[in-house]
Amino acid sequence: MIPLIETSPVVFGSHKSFKNFVLEQEKSKTESEVEFKDLTVTENGLKVEGKEHPVRDLAMRQLLKTFQMPIRFYMDKSPTDMTIRDINRMKDEYTDDSVLKIFFQGNEIRGVADPNFRHVGYAELLKKIPIMQNFKTANYSDWGIRITTADPADLIKVKKDDIVEVGTDLVYSDTGWSVFVGRPFFNRLACMNGMVVREATDLISSFRTRFTHHMEKTEWLKAVRKSCKEITVDSKKMATIFKVMKDEPLEKLDSSDNFMRRVRTMVTAEVFNSDKELVKKIRDGEKEKCVLNLGVSIYFALAQITVLAKTLAFVERRRLETMAGGLVMMTLKAIKQGRIKTKLWR
Repeated sequence: MIPLIETSPVVFGSHKSFKNFVLEQEKSKTESEVEFKDLTVTENGLKVEGKEHPVRDLAMRQLLKTFQMPIRFYMDKSPTDMTIRDINRMKDEYTDDSVLKIFFQGNEIRGVADPNFRHVGYAELLKKIPIMQNFKTANYSDWGIRITTADPADLIKVKKDDIVEVGTDLVYSDTGWSVFVGRPFFNRLACMNGMVVREATDLISSFRTRFTHHMEKTEWLKAVRKSCKEITVDSKKMATIFKVMKDEPLEKLDSSDNFMRRVRTMVTAEVFNSDKELVKKIRDGEKEKCVLNLGVSIYFALAQITVLAKTLAFVERRRLETMAGGLVMMTLKAIKQGRIKTKLWR
């Protein structure tokens, strides 16, 4: 594969240090709209208007996605010469005056996007979203920024010494990997493991918004600020759901086996099977194999999935934390469908 620059996420525990880092990063960022006739993939990166630039991992993935080429194959399997040939060949299928928006950081290409993509810089965004008071952590990488908040006044007591704090999870990418997304975030203080609840229900509210050509920037930022403030959680009913999850087995949920297989695929079978509670060993002829243990409680599965999420990088970690949050909504659905009977629900 073409030598790509991989950037690791930087994690921050204070709003001030995060803001200062973002401001410093913004100084070296530039962008340009470039016609296809002035773009060529080379063995060392991407030649833009006659000048060769090293390419970061995300930018190459976005380039492959632009041409609808299988990302995993070209990133992991394809020989370098084949990747170069195929991308340049796909580029030739378009007219020479087709345009891509190229995002630079210094001399490196950190992202590419459709020329119609509109965005707001992180520094400008941070001035508008209400995070300072309840700021908890932040991540910064080429993939985007992720900010989690927690409201110390809004706590869910599941059982003794097991307290879940409620906050928000905000994600945004200035190169188009993610639209601006705001969702409830739950953090178990016992182990500092988080989960994100994505689905909109009568218990929570969330939002996702894209900055388009139909919007004025100031109006979009106002709408984002308002949406951030309106992320809500019915803590009392959520506490009830967590208690139900403690008492009910995972097998009570519809398609729980498929759900756990997806988790295993994300973290790899080796990592998943190392958890002695999520799997059980059975004899298959002369061989011993691991199968899913759907007899564990839903809450235990939730806790273990958030532990497994810590083994993943920034993007995959959030994806798995969102899957973990899905167990909460799957439990709510099972209650409403009558698959789980409870006297706690009012």
